[in-house]
Amino acid sequence: MKRSIGLPIALVIAATSALSLTACEGSSSGGGGTPPTGPSPIIIVTPDSGGTTPSFGVRAGAGTTASILQLEIFATEVVNVQAVDFIFTLPNTLLRLDSFERGELIGAGAQVLVQNGGSNAPTFQILRNGSAVTGTGVILTLNFSAIGAGNGRFDFVDPEAEDPLGLVIPNVNFIGAAVQVVL
Repeated sequence: MKRSIGLPIALVIAATSALSLTACEGSSSGGGGTPPTGPSPIIIVTPDSGGTTPSFGVRAGAGTTASILQLEIFATEVVNVQAVDFIFTLPNTLLRLDSFERGELIGAGAQVLVQNGGSNAPTFQILRNGSAVTGTGVILTLNFSAIGAGNGRFDFVDPEAEDPLGLVIPNVNFIGAAVQVVL
């Protein structure tokens, strides 16, 4: 069952570069200078609206640049979570998944198992070692490179949060987001 509810926040991460021209100083050869460069890519992430807690959602991270998206999967007011499982759909014609890092909420010792469910739907299983977590914070950071222009979505498919006994925690929302890449 898919549960996709969202946050009432639109995150816009945009970076542009100014056009730069290098002047040619009186050269009779007619060369010199650097051709103008175009604007840098822009990546805009807009989480779905209407989210409630407890929840897991996505947002652009502080390490996002013009052509690199650092997407954080974060928990909001979760209680007694030992594991999180989900298939994560992504727009593989716009963004390439390069790497991932564990977030501070689950800790460095947590296991993150990734199965390739195709280039646009990897499966993640995050297992916390030690005691379960309660709170708000990042559980996983996904790093993407912009490879195409257009609009797409990040969505959780068949997501579950589990307690230390392996039981599914009821009423946990999983919040997707729209993404736009302008090259």
